Amino acid sequence: MKENFFGFYPPTEIEIDQIWKDSIIVFDANTLLNLYRYSKTTKDDFIKTIKEYSERIWLPYQAGYEFHSNRISVIKSQEEAYSDISNKFDEVYKKVENELNQFKRHPFINVQKILAELSKKNEKIKKDLLVLSEKHPEYLKNDEILPDITELFEGKIGRDFSENDLEQIYKEGKERYEKKIPPGFSDLPNKKNRGNRKLFGDLIIWKQLIAKSKATKKTMILVTDDRKEDWWHKFKGQTIRPREELIKEFYDETGFRILIYQADSFLTFAKAKLDSKVKDASIKEVKQVRLEDELEYNKENKSIISTNVEWWDKLNNVNKVSANLDWLDKLDNLNKVSANLDWIDKLENLNNVSTNLDWLDKLDKHPIKKYR
Repeated sequence: MKENFFGFYPPTEIEIDQIWKDSIIVFDANTLLNLYRYSKTTKDDFIKTIKEYSERIWLPYQAGYEFHSNRISVIKSQEEAYSDISNKFDEVYKKVENELNQFKRHPFINVQKILAELSKKNEKIKKDLLVLSEKHPEYLKNDEILPDITELFEGKIGRDFSENDLEQIYKEGKERYEKKIPPGFSDLPNKKNRGNRKLFGDLIIWKQLIAKSKATKKTMILVTDDRKEDWWHKFKGQTIRPREELIKEFYDETGFRILIYQADSFLTFAKAKLDSKVKDASIKEVKQVRLEDELEYNKENKSIISTNVEWWDKLNNVNKVSANLDWLDKLDNLNKVSANLDWIDKLENLNNVSTNLDWLDKLDKHPIKKYR
């Protein structure tokens, strides 16, 4: 039975140990691009971990192409996040102001005082964001990540497919996407007008993985931060395991089982199986970024404003104004903000900008969506 339904069966501990000993470790473009979203400590730790296994790493040509094609847009989205959040706060403040003005004649509520306090705190938050933006790494001028990636994968990049091979993949991809055969079919709505190379990018990478495994007669560990349903089996928004179709197809084509990990899981296993020196704090940050990405993708968290400023909606009930604004007095001390706006307390750590404000890029358009 296992032979027929191979993709549904998880690997045994013996299989996992063997694969970790001698497999090729492959990185998707999104995993490398996420290095621009981590704090300096975590970024350095991640790159150091990759270097520990530099003799075994490999990058599919398509993944390298996507990394270079999307690098600038990811960097810019991080830089623009500070102004984006400031603008969002202005928009929300204006909305609250309009809502509260209808209560100006209330005999016991001083609406102007409430708005003045809100305005004062809003301006302080914006000022703090401005200070943080001035500390953000200027990767377009001095990119310390790109040289590391270039050196790490020198001579370890796969060859591109020929035009004829690509045309065959595009033809096959159309049929696969119609039948929702992974990977890549989730890209159809967003990439159908962006050319075949982008539309079928996931499938090209998948084919390059299979070709490499056949040529080297080795299996692979794929590290990807792609969160779409065409890579992962999900239940109620939670990622359970890789799609069974992918595990079965790779096995049928190569005779090997492939292991597919998201970045935080890869780091956890690297520490356990290969005695990597990666820090627990780095794994925690990488996991947090991944979980927040999943929340946004599943639309469970439509925007950071609705999550962290949900109290503003309650202001329509004038009897609860004092309850909803009781945190305002505490905002003067940023060390106590975690009780009310748990994300603002992170503003104090200027060295961890990408960690502390990694949610900011999600206010407008998440950078991952731009390249996967």
